[in-house]
Amino acid sequence: MPEISRCLNHPEREAALKCEKHGRGLCARCLQENPRCFDPELYCKFRPQCLIHFQEKELRRQAARAGQAG
Repeated sequence: MPEISRCLNHPEREAALKCEKHGRGLCARCLQENPRCFDPELYCKFRPQCLIHFQEKELRRQAARAGQAG
């Protein structure tokens, strides 16, 4: 049976996504509220397809649009 990945910030929760480079997971709440790449300064061969990185960029875009609109 495969091991269930747990959220790094909320160990009682199952991870919705797992970092391919570090093997750390984030739950759905963390992905919605504060998704962060675990090692953004170093090269990561998985980054082009990383959903955690994508969600982080998407939230930054939304914040920038909200700042321009307001």
